[in-house]
Amino acid sequence: MNPIHPTLHGPPRYGSHGLLDAGLAARDHALIDDAAARRARTVAAALPAMIGRALCLECRLGPDGPHAVDLSVHVDRDGGAELAPCALAPCDGARAWERVRTLCRAWAAPGTLAHQLVDHLWLEFDLPPHPLRGAHAGWARPDCLDDELRIPTPSVFLALDRDSVASGRATAGPVLRMLAPLRGAPASAAVRHAVDHALAALPVGVALEAVAVMLARDATRVRLCPARLSAAEWPRWLRRLGAERLAAGLAAAVDGVLSAADPIALGHVDVGADGIAERVGVEITLDRASQRRGVLREQGLLDRLVARGWCTPVHRDALLHWPGASTAQLPHRLWRSIVARHVNDVKLVIDAAGACEAKAYLVIAESGRAR
Repeated sequence: MNPIHPTLHGPPRYGSHGLLDAGLAARDHALIDDAAARRARTVAAALPAMIGRALCLECRLGPDGPHAVDLSVHVDRDGGAELAPCALAPCDGARAWERVRTLCRAWAAPGTLAHQLVDHLWLEFDLPPHPLRGAHAGWARPDCLDDELRIPTPSVFLALDRDSVASGRATAGPVLRMLAPLRGAPASAAVRHAVDHALAALPVGVALEAVAVMLARDATRVRLCPARLSAAEWPRWLRRLGAERLAAGLAAAVDGVLSAADPIALGHVDVGADGIAERVGVEITLDRASQRRGVLREQGLLDRLVARGWCTPVHRDALLHWPGASTAQLPHRLWRSIVARHVNDVKLVIDAAGACEAKAYLVIAESGRAR
């Protein structure tokens, strides 16, 4: 078995690395160095190109950023049907990958909870933060593959169908029943109570936009991702959940970075039988329209992150130059495609002490056919 592509039947004929290569041609090495690009390419090459039209690179904005880059792969509904029979078996988690396939089979079947509740999903692969032993000399080019990388177990983020959310169908019970095959077991009474309590405590008008199972970390917890809580509402919600220290840490961290009225596009809270974890993530989505013109409007936000020491000036400058578009001949297309690049959001991961790690999410998307 080829360790680069640990599948029963070999790698897909057309992997997702064609889109990745097209986007990374314009990268700044301050954000993504060659070793990180090779690791991301190795994972993308093991996944069929037809499962979705976008990839996302999670870049840390601190001093170790160029080495610590994770990869997320977008999967649409048709892509889920394509992925269901895929025999990819990550070397460190074959059973976990089988759970992903089980979810995709349910997603493709009308009448199932997954089919009703899930709009699309993202597979997030946590990649090692530093070059592996021997990788320097053996793989000198970013367009190569890293033959020492073990394909990691993905975490799975499920974006909920908006009609299901609006109609009230995406409540704790149905969501947890849908996630049971992915988690490997039905939720315990304690987990059900904790998730139900967290959702009931959300302010009126705030909805759950996504849920996740972090298979690569702790699958016993459920990640809840509420949308459009303001910077002021977040600490109040956490206090209603009994997380006083975390609420105080979050409030202290964002003070001077975000105004009280700033909407936080998406949040990340891990909920388990013992309540919520002592760390949260908040995403500030960046303007897409200006980026289509190659302009990142939020330099002021990035400057404030630099002032806090959460982002280096070099990373800030590299982010400002990421937006844009090009045309490329993707291997699985008969035509040239438009490949667009944008910074989707900046995420702040904050703990109860107020310590913060800043990340940026760089999207590479096939946005249409070139004329």
